[in-house]
Amino acid sequence: MRLRVTTILVMAGGLVGSAAGQPGAGTYASGLLHDPLGGVTSLAANGRKLRACCLGSTGKDGVEVHFRSAHGGGVSIEMGTFLARTGTLQAEWRDDAGQGMSLTTLQSGGDGSVTVTTDFTALGATAVHTIVYGSNGAIVSETTTGGPQTQDNVVVPNCPDGSPPVWWSFTRWNEAEGRWVTQWVYSCATGTNLNGDPYPGLRVITPILPVGTPVGGHAETLRVTGTDPNELVLDNAALGTFGASSWGAGSAHLDEVCAGPAPCVRADRVLAVSNLGSSGQDGVRIFEAGEVALGSALSVATLGPPLSGSETVVFLRRGDAGTPDTACVSRTLSTNPATGEVQISLDFSGVGASDYVATFYDELGASAGDALIANDLVWTINPCPIGSVWVNKLPPALSGCFIITDPLGRVFGPIETITFEPVSPTSEYRVADLCEVTSDAAGEVVTITGIGVQGPCAGDANGDRVVDLTDLAEVLAGFGQTGVGLAGDVDYDGDVDLTDLAIVLANFGVAC
Repeated sequence: MRLRVTTILVMAGGLVGSAAGQPGAGTYASGLLHDPLGGVTSLAANGRKLRACCLGSTGKDGVEVHFRSAHGGGVSIEMGTFLARTGTLQAEWRDDAGQGMSLTTLQSGGDGSVTVTTDFTALGATAVHTIVYGSNGAIVSETTTGGPQTQDNVVVPNCPDGSPPVWWSFTRWNEAEGRWVTQWVYSCATGTNLNGDPYPGLRVITPILPVGTPVGGHAETLRVTGTDPNELVLDNAALGTFGASSWGAGSAHLDEVCAGPAPCVRADRVLAVSNLGSSGQDGVRIFEAGEVALGSALSVATLGPPLSGSETVVFLRRGDAGTPDTACVSRTLSTNPATGEVQISLDFSGVGASDYVATFYDELGASAGDALIANDLVWTINPCPIGSVWVNKLPPALSGCFIITDPLGRVFGPIETITFEPVSPTSEYRVADLCEVTSDAAGEVVTITGIGVQGPCAGDANGDRVVDLTDLAEVLAGFGQTGVGLAGDVDYDGDVDLTDLAIVLANFGVAC
């Protein structure tokens, strides 16, 4: 899948409109506010994990996670202690009017077996449609049951790596159908699958409502309560803003806010990243959840650097369980306080390259020169006119309108597009499913105004979003070659062969 992100940096409070709700006095984890419920007296956050102590027997003790989102979100619950004894956990999503959206109840048998009941009575549902997916993404079953509830009996196997099983609860706005859906799945704390194929897989549960029933609103909070598991552990809370998963990095706070006048509609909501310090470690991580499609990449468009300090965008490939994420390329923007000029540097060391080639194109797409640049050397770039959109994507490029002064002192412009290609990379740099945006501009706000999820343009060898004779020429010119970063390697498997040729021919004429 390809992710498109737009970011704007403004001073705190500079957006038109206001947040959907005001933060309380609770504890932040993953950039989201968590408040204690009932008799819980202690919340302790460590990174994305939050521990709540302690739950009694009333069923009213727990944690309320504030999402305040028109798009949804989710959180995971560690299940090790819960599965070892009989007890109950409940996860209730509420909208911005305080009304229930869905109520999921987990009843543990104490032997690894769990009865999961999802109830849409609060919405007046007349039936419930459920799709169950296996670990390979294939549909295992699809059913519709009468009434407002659906029930599953699940035996949760042990995690092969010894980590505790976790239960994920999501709610997401389905734009195509114009309704909210509830999702849940069992996994392992390290992100690995449970034993078996298919394992107790992802459930996508949609309430069927009477004709004319109003839908919409916001996923305001998720209330997780239970009986006697002593310590409740929540992890990996994330906003589902614009169809991706976003969570805070460092000390940053995340909020969906209105970028337009009241009344605030879904299309006017943006993701504000605040509480930034000067360390450069605070910001947001954005992940395209699910299996990455062929040629998948992220793209990031910004309207400018911070007013003070710098903004860094890093594209990464997310590592499997137990392996670190791999950086493909990082880009840093800053404003020269003496001249007001924008400065930019790129770094391809994550893919084994110490230099890169920048190629410039004018508004007609004609080449306007190129430059061989070492990592981290600083460019001076002035947008023309001021306010041009800066689009950063994979393969690395900037799109907008710029006057460029390269590190060698040469001036280019006006330039419409700049492409960046690492010299002799040792690993793939054109595919990424994770984007990290951080800033050391203390007191400012990074605002993400759009995250679009779309399929790749299979066969687009040169990244111009159309499959044409140029792409065919790239494949034919490189046919039989092996290595990293080959222009004709459209399936990214390290060679140019008949498979690449078939992909280009099958998609010839397609624009994306």
